[in-house]
Amino acid sequence: MPSKQSLANKSHEGEIFLEGSALSRGIAIGYPLFLDSIEVDIPEISIEPNTIQNEVERYKQALYATKNDLISLKCSLEQEGIKDGVEVLDAHVQLTDDPLLNIQVEEEIAKVRKNAEFVLSRVMKGFSKKFSKMQDPFFQQRFEVVQDIYKRVYDHLSKTKRECLAEIPAGSIVFAQSITPSSAAEANRKQVAAFVTQFGGAMSHMAIVAKAKGIPYVANINFSKFAKLAKSKVVIVDGLLGRIIINPNEQTLNEYKQLQGDIQSHFDKLKSGCVLPSATLDGEKIRLSANVEIADDFSQLQQFGAEGVGLFRSEYLVLRRGCFPTEEEQFEIYRNLIEHMSGFPVVIRAFDLGMDKILTGYPQAKESGQGTRAIRFLLKEKEIFTLQVRAILRASIHGDVRILFPMVSSVSELREAKDVVYRAYDALLKEGYNVPNTIKLGCMVEIP
Repeated sequence: MPSKQSLANKSHEGEIFLEGSALSRGIAIGYPLFLDSIEVDIPEISIEPNTIQNEVERYKQALYATKNDLISLKCSLEQEGIKDGVEVLDAHVQLTDDPLLNIQVEEEIAKVRKNAEFVLSRVMKGFSKKFSKMQDPFFQQRFEVVQDIYKRVYDHLSKTKRECLAEIPAGSIVFAQSITPSSAAEANRKQVAAFVTQFGGAMSHMAIVAKAKGIPYVANINFSKFAKLAKSKVVIVDGLLGRIIINPNEQTLNEYKQLQGDIQSHFDKLKSGCVLPSATLDGEKIRLSANVEIADDFSQLQQFGAEGVGLFRSEYLVLRRGCFPTEEEQFEIYRNLIEHMSGFPVVIRAFDLGMDKILTGYPQAKESGQGTRAIRFLLKEKEIFTLQVRAILRASIHGDVRILFPMVSSVSELREAKDVVYRAYDALLKEGYNVPNTIKLGCMVEIP
């Protein structure tokens, strides 16, 4: 099996190597398909005062049709069992009811007396200027959703036929400036071998959908000047190194085919070993626990032989939504995880937010050092912390659950965190909830 490093150092005449960011792992070999990303000229048409309401209704119908598209697509992902994709499209469906996309556009149509396509485009350009000045990942994700909905609404207004990724030739490697999450959600793994875009980030909804579908995805590739050259050529997408190889020679092609086969064989071998006990050669039993951060992981835990969850990174429930889930939403997620583990221990880490995991509206540290990260953030925002603890305590009646406090640096922080647990426990008993007599508490001693 050729190593990734040996492949990284290869270079042959006639081959073109492009470097980018690997956002969804895997190797793909196929033929490129370029999505049309040319901006169309949107006509500016004045309308009479007595036709304003008709134009508003036309916009409402396009938005309603978009919402139905997204609901239908969400149902398809639910049937496929792609939970992370469902969560992404949930955000899309909810945003179709946001005043940002309906009332503001409707009022603007009445104000400027122009056709809906033109007004929608103008409103979107205004959003683009505002969002481009915001570096916060939450706002970047939100604008990604807004753009996705905008494109679908515009297509309904203009009666443009969109290129559906479920209907492209099998084995296509899709090249585009950017791909909307809802378009990616339509992709069939047999049709789409990989995604390649000029823009994209690891926490984008597009990356989440690609991972959930198991489709290799490499972003931040500047391929525009090679588009004509590549249209009839074989392309390799290396989702391990973040590399695109256009027009690979026979040797490179054979090496990547070998790598593809070796990866699959290695995976099959590991999968067949899942039924074996986790033990050393001299028979010493070892508990193999899993690290988990997304809901899709739950169903695979026992399939791959996990005998517990050593760390559930609960903060990703917040980061992927852009807001804190309610106590009830958390309770259902934790209960689902615990029940999947059928009595094996589950360690739930309290929200580890701050530094590189920043949420809009809260003053987590961007500065060096610990700042208000992790336990310090939780102790500052005790209402959020208490709701999470309550949800975990309520769910813990269904199995063996432990709570882990993140990045504790002093005994006083540990005592204060334990006090939050004791108070939540007493409150739940008074409210009549069934909670276990004891729960194990632990902490991460992790400081710069």
